[in-house]
Amino acid sequence: MYTIRWYSPDTKFEIDHSVHHRLFNELLRVNFTDLDVKNELKRQKVAPESVGINFILAFIADKGTVPLLENHFLVNDPSLAVNSVEQLVTILLVQFLSLTGYVSTSSGLTPYGKSLLAQDGNFHEEIVVICELLKSKFDLAKQFNIIPSSLQTDPPEHAKEIHLISKVATLLRAQLKNKPWDGPIDHGLMAFNSLVKAIYRSLRNLLEIILLFLFMKRKLNVPHQEYIKISLKLPFFQEESTAMGILTKSFLQGTSLEQLKSTFSIFDDVNADLTKVFNFWNQVMVTVEHLYKSEQIEESVFKDFQAATKFLQKRRQETNI
Repeated sequence: MYTIRWYSPDTKFEIDHSVHHRLFNELLRVNFTDLDVKNELKRQKVAPESVGINFILAFIADKGTVPLLENHFLVNDPSLAVNSVEQLVTILLVQFLSLTGYVSTSSGLTPYGKSLLAQDGNFHEEIVVICELLKSKFDLAKQFNIIPSSLQTDPPEHAKEIHLISKVATLLRAQLKNKPWDGPIDHGLMAFNSLVKAIYRSLRNLLEIILLFLFMKRKLNVPHQEYIKISLKLPFFQEESTAMGILTKSFLQGTSLEQLKSTFSIFDDVNADLTKVFNFWNQVMVTVEHLYKSEQIEESVFKDFQAATKFLQKRRQETNI
Protein backbone atom coordinates (compact mmCIF):
# COMPACT_ATOMS: atom_id res chain seq x y z
CA MET A 1 0.00 0.00 0.00
CA TYR A 2 1.40 3.41 -0.98
CA THR A 3 0.51 6.74 0.61
CA ILE A 4 1.31 9.71 -1.61
CA ARG A 5 0.85 13.28 -0.38
CA TRP A 6 1.15 16.16 -2.84
CA TYR A 7 -0.07 19.72 -2.60
CA SER A 8 0.39 22.82 -4.74
CA PRO A 9 -1.52 25.94 -3.61
CA ASP A 10 -1.15 27.58 -7.04
CA THR A 11 -2.62 24.75 -9.08
CA LYS A 12 -6.28 23.78 -9.46
CA PHE A 13 -7.65 20.47 -10.68
CA GLU A 14 -11.11 19.39 -11.77
CA ILE A 15 -12.17 16.25 -9.91
CA ASP A 16 -14.48 13.89 -11.74
CA HIS A 17 -16.83 12.40 -9.12
CA SER A 18 -18.69 10.20 -11.57
CA VAL A 19 -18.29 6.44 -11.46
CA HIS A 20 -16.43 5.61 -14.64
CA HIS A 21 -13.84 3.00 -13.67
CA ARG A 22 -14.54 -0.47 -15.08
CA LEU A 23 -13.89 -2.07 -11.68
CA PHE A 24 -16.42 0.18 -9.93
CA ASN A 25 -19.02 -0.49 -12.59
CA GLU A 26 -18.45 -4.24 -12.21
CA LEU A 27 -18.93 -3.98 -8.44
CA LEU A 28 -22.21 -2.13 -8.91
CA ARG A 29 -23.54 -5.09 -10.90
CA VAL A 30 -23.28 -7.43 -7.87
CA ASN A 31 -26.84 -8.04 -6.77
CA PHE A 32 -28.25 -10.36 -4.11
CA THR A 33 -31.93 -9.81 -3.41
CA ASP A 34 -33.34 -9.80 0.09
CA LEU A 35 -35.15 -13.05 -0.78
CA ASP A 36 -31.85 -14.61 -1.93
CA VAL A 37 -30.30 -13.85 1.45
CA LYS A 38 -33.30 -15.13 3.44
CA ASN A 39 -33.36 -18.38 1.46
CA GLU A 40 -29.64 -18.87 2.00
CA LEU A 41 -30.03 -18.30 5.73
CA LYS A 42 -32.60 -21.10 5.73
CA ARG A 43 -30.36 -23.37 3.65
CA GLN A 44 -27.38 -22.89 5.95
CA LYS A 45 -29.69 -23.05 9.00
CA VAL A 46 -28.17 -19.96 10.60
CA ALA A 47 -29.52 -16.76 12.13
CA PRO A 48 -29.35 -13.34 10.39
CA GLU A 49 -26.56 -12.40 12.80
CA SER A 50 -24.38 -15.03 11.07
CA VAL A 51 -24.08 -13.06 7.83
CA GLY A 52 -20.31 -12.75 7.54
CA ILE A 53 -17.32 -13.99 5.56
CA ASN A 54 -18.05 -17.70 6.05
CA PHE A 55 -21.72 -17.21 5.15
CA ILE A 56 -20.75 -15.41 1.93
CA LEU A 57 -18.18 -18.02 0.89
CA ALA A 58 -20.66 -20.87 1.46
CA PHE A 59 -23.36 -18.88 -0.38
CA ILE A 60 -21.20 -18.37 -3.49
CA ALA A 61 -19.84 -21.93 -3.37
CA ASP A 62 -23.42 -23.20 -3.50
CA LYS A 63 -24.47 -20.85 -6.31
CA GLY A 64 -21.27 -21.39 -8.29
CA THR A 65 -21.23 -17.79 -9.52
CA VAL A 66 -21.95 -14.28 -8.32
CA PRO A 67 -25.37 -12.95 -9.50
CA LEU A 68 -24.82 -9.84 -11.62
CA LEU A 69 -27.09 -7.24 -13.16
CA GLU A 70 -26.88 -6.82 -16.95
CA ASN A 71 -25.33 -3.39 -16.48
CA HIS A 72 -24.50 -1.08 -13.60
CA PHE A 73 -27.15 1.51 -14.57
CA LEU A 74 -29.86 -0.87 -13.33
CA VAL A 75 -28.97 -0.15 -9.70
CA ASN A 76 -31.13 2.97 -10.02
CA ASP A 77 -34.22 0.82 -10.54
CA PRO A 78 -36.47 1.21 -7.43
CA SER A 79 -37.34 -2.49 -7.62
CA LEU A 80 -33.69 -3.32 -6.90
CA ALA A 81 -33.52 -1.34 -3.67
CA VAL A 82 -31.70 -2.84 -0.68
CA ASN A 83 -34.33 -3.71 1.92
CA SER A 84 -32.44 -5.16 4.88
CA VAL A 85 -29.17 -4.92 6.77
CA GLU A 86 -28.40 -8.55 5.88
CA GLN A 87 -28.87 -7.88 2.16
CA LEU A 88 -26.65 -4.80 2.34
CA VAL A 89 -23.88 -6.63 4.24
CA THR A 90 -24.05 -9.55 1.80
CA ILE A 91 -23.55 -7.28 -1.22
CA LEU A 92 -20.82 -5.34 0.59
CA LEU A 93 -18.86 -8.45 1.63
CA VAL A 94 -19.07 -9.96 -1.85
CA GLN A 95 -17.62 -6.76 -3.28
CA PHE A 96 -14.94 -6.73 -0.57
CA LEU A 97 -13.98 -10.38 -1.19
CA SER A 98 -13.91 -9.67 -4.92
CA LEU A 99 -11.50 -6.75 -4.51
CA THR A 100 -9.23 -8.73 -2.18
CA GLY A 101 -9.05 -11.80 -4.42
CA TYR A 102 -11.22 -14.38 -2.63
CA VAL A 103 -14.18 -14.18 -5.02
CA SER A 104 -14.34 -13.75 -8.77
CA THR A 105 -17.51 -12.17 -10.17
CA SER A 106 -17.10 -14.35 -13.27
CA SER A 107 -16.16 -17.74 -11.80
CA GLY A 108 -17.11 -17.80 -8.10
CA LEU A 109 -14.55 -18.67 -5.45
CA THR A 110 -10.86 -18.23 -6.25
CA PRO A 111 -8.20 -20.62 -4.86
CA TYR A 112 -7.82 -18.28 -1.87
CA GLY A 113 -11.57 -18.24 -1.36
CA LYS A 114 -11.76 -22.03 -1.50
CA SER A 115 -8.90 -22.38 0.98
CA LEU A 116 -10.63 -19.98 3.34
CA LEU A 117 -13.90 -21.88 3.09
CA ALA A 118 -12.13 -25.18 3.79
CA GLN A 119 -11.43 -24.34 7.43
CA ASP A 120 -14.32 -25.12 9.75
CA GLY A 121 -13.56 -22.87 12.71
CA ASN A 122 -14.54 -19.30 13.54
CA PHE A 123 -11.20 -17.82 12.54
CA HIS A 124 -11.98 -16.33 9.13
CA GLU A 125 -10.77 -12.82 9.98
CA GLU A 126 -7.46 -14.09 11.33
CA ILE A 127 -6.90 -16.45 8.40
CA VAL A 128 -7.62 -13.64 5.92
CA VAL A 129 -4.71 -11.78 7.55
CA ILE A 130 -2.53 -14.89 7.17
CA CYS A 131 -3.54 -15.09 3.51
CA GLU A 132 -2.72 -11.43 2.92
CA LEU A 133 0.74 -11.98 4.42
CA LEU A 134 1.28 -15.05 2.24
CA LYS A 135 0.16 -13.15 -0.85
CA SER A 136 2.78 -10.50 -0.16
CA LYS A 137 5.51 -13.18 0.26
CA PHE A 138 6.05 -12.16 3.88
CA ASP A 139 8.32 -14.65 5.69
CA LEU A 140 6.46 -15.52 8.88
CA ALA A 141 9.31 -17.76 10.04
CA LYS A 142 11.91 -14.99 9.97
CA GLN A 143 12.87 -13.09 13.11
CA PHE A 144 12.39 -9.32 12.96
CA ASN A 145 15.23 -8.12 15.14
CA ILE A 146 18.81 -9.32 14.74
CA ILE A 147 20.11 -10.82 17.98
CA PRO A 148 23.70 -12.08 18.40
CA SER A 149 23.80 -15.86 18.61
CA SER A 150 25.29 -15.64 22.11
CA LEU A 151 22.15 -13.86 23.35
CA GLN A 152 19.53 -15.96 21.57
CA THR A 153 17.11 -17.81 23.81
CA ASP A 154 15.40 -19.88 21.11
CA PRO A 155 16.85 -23.37 20.49
CA PRO A 156 18.78 -22.87 17.21
CA GLU A 157 17.24 -25.96 15.59
CA HIS A 158 13.67 -24.76 16.30
CA ALA A 159 14.01 -20.98 16.04
CA LYS A 160 12.08 -20.75 12.74
CA GLU A 161 9.26 -22.93 14.03
CA ILE A 162 8.92 -20.87 17.22
CA HIS A 163 8.88 -17.57 15.33
CA LEU A 164 6.27 -18.86 12.87
CA ILE A 165 3.88 -20.36 15.41
CA SER A 166 4.11 -17.44 17.85
CA LYS A 167 3.40 -14.90 15.10
CA VAL A 168 0.33 -16.84 14.00
CA ALA A 169 -0.84 -17.06 17.63
CA THR A 170 -0.51 -13.28 17.96
CA LEU A 171 -3.63 -12.91 15.80
CA LEU A 172 -5.83 -14.49 18.48
CA ARG A 173 -7.63 -12.79 21.35
CA ALA A 174 -6.60 -13.81 24.85
CA GLN A 175 -9.00 -13.93 27.80
CA LEU A 176 -7.31 -11.57 30.25
CA LYS A 177 -8.13 -10.29 33.70
CA ASN A 178 -9.01 -6.64 34.00
CA LYS A 179 -5.62 -5.43 35.18
CA PRO A 180 -2.39 -4.04 33.63
CA TRP A 181 -0.10 -6.42 31.74
CA ASP A 182 2.59 -7.75 34.09
CA GLY A 183 4.11 -10.47 31.91
CA PRO A 184 7.19 -10.40 29.65
CA ILE A 185 7.31 -8.44 26.38
CA ASP A 186 8.73 -9.40 23.01
CA HIS A 187 10.02 -6.73 20.64
CA GLY A 188 9.84 -9.01 17.60
CA LEU A 189 6.17 -9.81 18.19
CA MET A 190 5.46 -6.14 18.90
CA ALA A 191 6.95 -5.26 15.52
CA PHE A 192 4.85 -7.96 13.87
CA ASN A 193 1.75 -6.67 15.67
CA SER A 194 2.34 -3.24 14.13
CA LEU A 195 2.23 -4.86 10.70
CA VAL A 196 -0.95 -6.77 11.59
CA LYS A 197 -2.51 -3.54 12.82
CA ALA A 198 -1.81 -1.89 9.45
CA ILE A 199 -3.43 -4.82 7.62
CA TYR A 200 -6.50 -4.73 9.87
CA ARG A 201 -6.93 -0.99 9.36
CA SER A 202 -6.46 -1.26 5.59
CA LEU A 203 -9.07 -4.03 5.32
CA ARG A 204 -11.50 -2.17 7.57
CA ASN A 205 -11.00 1.06 5.62
CA LEU A 206 -11.74 -0.82 2.40
CA LEU A 207 -14.96 -2.19 3.89
CA GLU A 208 -16.09 1.25 4.99
CA ILE A 209 -15.26 2.83 1.64
CA ILE A 210 -17.32 0.15 -0.13
CA LEU A 211 -20.15 0.81 2.34
CA LEU A 212 -20.01 4.54 1.53
CA PHE A 213 -19.96 3.65 -2.17
CA LEU A 214 -23.14 1.58 -1.72
CA PHE A 215 -24.86 4.37 0.20
CA MET A 216 -24.08 6.74 -2.67
CA LYS A 217 -25.07 4.44 -5.52
CA ARG A 218 -27.83 2.10 -4.27
CA LYS A 219 -31.32 2.93 -3.08
CA LEU A 220 -31.64 1.79 0.54
CA ASN A 221 -34.89 1.03 2.32
CA VAL A 222 -33.12 0.40 5.62
CA PRO A 223 -34.34 2.44 8.63
CA HIS A 224 -31.77 4.88 10.02
CA GLN A 225 -31.86 3.27 13.45
CA GLU A 226 -30.56 0.05 11.82
CA TYR A 227 -27.36 1.68 10.55
CA ILE A 228 -25.41 0.92 13.72
CA LYS A 229 -25.98 -2.78 13.08
CA ILE A 230 -24.16 -2.48 9.77
CA SER A 231 -20.95 -1.32 11.41
CA LEU A 232 -21.13 -4.02 14.06
CA LYS A 233 -21.56 -6.73 11.41
CA LEU A 234 -18.45 -5.74 9.48
CA PRO A 235 -15.22 -7.65 10.25
CA PHE A 236 -11.73 -6.33 11.06
CA PHE A 237 -13.00 -3.91 13.66
CA GLN A 238 -10.09 -4.36 16.08
CA GLU A 239 -6.80 -6.24 15.98
CA GLU A 240 -5.44 -8.13 18.97
CA SER A 241 -2.40 -7.55 21.19
CA THR A 242 0.73 -9.71 21.37
CA ALA A 243 -0.49 -11.53 24.51
CA MET A 244 -1.28 -14.87 22.85
CA GLY A 245 1.94 -14.77 20.87
CA ILE A 246 4.07 -14.21 23.97
CA LEU A 247 2.30 -16.98 25.89
CA THR A 248 2.73 -19.38 22.95
CA LYS A 249 6.37 -18.50 22.49
CA SER A 250 7.12 -19.16 26.15
CA PHE A 251 5.31 -22.51 25.88
CA LEU A 252 7.31 -23.48 22.78
CA GLN A 253 10.59 -22.54 24.46
CA GLY A 254 10.01 -25.23 27.05
CA THR A 255 8.42 -23.35 29.94
CA SER A 256 6.38 -25.71 32.14
CA LEU A 257 2.63 -25.30 32.44
CA GLU A 258 2.95 -24.42 36.13
CA GLN A 259 5.50 -21.72 35.35
CA LEU A 260 3.34 -20.37 32.55
CA LYS A 261 0.41 -19.97 34.95
CA SER A 262 2.68 -18.14 37.39
CA THR A 263 4.32 -15.88 34.79
CA PHE A 264 1.09 -15.14 32.94
CA SER A 265 -1.21 -14.71 35.90
CA ILE A 266 -3.15 -12.08 33.95
CA PHE A 267 -4.65 -14.88 31.80
CA ASP A 268 -8.01 -16.24 32.96
CA ASP A 269 -7.19 -19.75 31.80
CA VAL A 270 -3.78 -20.59 30.29
CA ASN A 271 -4.87 -24.11 29.30
CA ALA A 272 -7.94 -22.84 27.44
CA ASP A 273 -5.98 -20.19 25.56
CA LEU A 274 -3.26 -22.65 24.53
CA THR A 275 -5.97 -25.04 23.33
CA LYS A 276 -7.40 -22.19 21.27
CA VAL A 277 -3.95 -21.66 19.71
CA PHE A 278 -3.71 -25.37 18.82
CA ASN A 279 -7.18 -25.35 17.22
CA PHE A 280 -6.34 -22.21 15.28
CA TRP A 281 -3.07 -23.67 14.04
CA ASN A 282 -4.95 -26.73 12.72
CA GLN A 283 -7.26 -24.47 10.72
CA VAL A 284 -4.33 -22.43 9.42
CA MET A 285 -2.72 -25.66 8.20
CA VAL A 286 -5.92 -26.63 6.36
CA THR A 287 -5.77 -23.29 4.54
CA VAL A 288 -2.03 -23.54 3.83
CA GLU A 289 -2.39 -27.07 2.44
CA HIS A 290 -5.16 -25.92 0.07
CA LEU A 291 -3.05 -22.98 -1.08
CA TYR A 292 -0.06 -25.24 -1.70
CA LYS A 293 -2.11 -27.79 -3.67
CA SER A 294 -3.55 -24.97 -5.81
CA GLU A 295 0.00 -23.62 -6.38
CA GLN A 296 -0.63 -20.31 -4.63
CA ILE A 297 2.37 -20.57 -2.28
CA GLU A 298 5.89 -21.89 -2.74
CA GLU A 299 7.00 -25.29 -1.53
CA SER A 300 9.50 -23.75 0.88
CA VAL A 301 6.68 -21.90 2.66
CA PHE A 302 4.62 -25.07 2.92
CA LYS A 303 7.61 -26.96 4.35
CA ASP A 304 8.10 -24.24 6.98
CA PHE A 305 4.51 -24.77 8.14
CA GLN A 306 4.91 -28.55 8.08
CA ALA A 307 8.05 -28.35 10.22
CA ALA A 308 6.28 -26.03 12.64
CA THR A 309 3.36 -28.47 12.91
CA LYS A 310 5.68 -31.36 13.80
CA PHE A 311 7.44 -29.25 16.42
CA LEU A 312 4.14 -28.11 17.94
CA GLN A 313 2.85 -31.68 18.11
CA LYS A 314 6.05 -32.79 19.86
CA ARG A 315 5.76 -29.98 22.41
CA ARG A 316 2.11 -30.86 23.10
CA GLN A 317 3.01 -34.48 23.69
CA GLU A 318 5.68 -33.42 26.20
CA THR A 319 3.16 -31.37 28.20
CA ASN A 320 0.00 -33.47 27.63
CA ILE A 321 -2.01 -30.42 26.54
